[in-house]
Amino acid sequence: MQSLVIEVDRFSKLELPKGWTLVHPRINASGPFMYNVRFLQNDGYYEPRATIFLEGVSSRRLYCVLKKERMLAACLGFEDLKVIKEKGVLFFCRHFLYGRTRGSVFGWKTVVRKPNGYIAVPRLDVVDTKSPPGIGYTCRDGKLIRNRFLRIQFHELDVQVVHRNVWLFPD
Repeated sequence: MQSLVIEVDRFSKLELPKGWTLVHPRINASGPFMYNVRFLQNDGYYEPRATIFLEGVSSRRLYCVLKKERMLAACLGFEDLKVIKEKGVLFFCRHFLYGRTRGSVFGWKTVVRKPNGYIAVPRLDVVDTKSPPGIGYTCRDGKLIRNRFLRIQFHELDVQVVHRNVWLFPD
């Protein structure tokens, strides 16, 4: 049985493409060095002041709320996504997608600014090598299917709706 413990090297320097900069460098280096994936919190996302459940919200709005409410430090980051990626597709499907057919996990702690001025956040998702580029797929019923792999790419913040993509460390 695969370990549910995630061990993260928070001291490693994030290698970014030329011209890219971390928006919150101090926050990116924060967080636990070891945690159990079962204790991560993901109950969808709610806006604390309005206490309304936001099942579908734009990535730009979600980032603004997380920043305003000082919740970025409690989110996963790029280094967390790398360790989850190393654990494989089946681990990702079982612990982060809960039977849904597609989905992504965002590393809200590691927000970057690109040379063109756009802000982007790392996203981990499952890709099927037989599918068109840019479309993420996941396994159904926890079954690992050939031709699938995990990919981390940077998602520019826009008006695209994201669902249940805030994973928080336990208090």
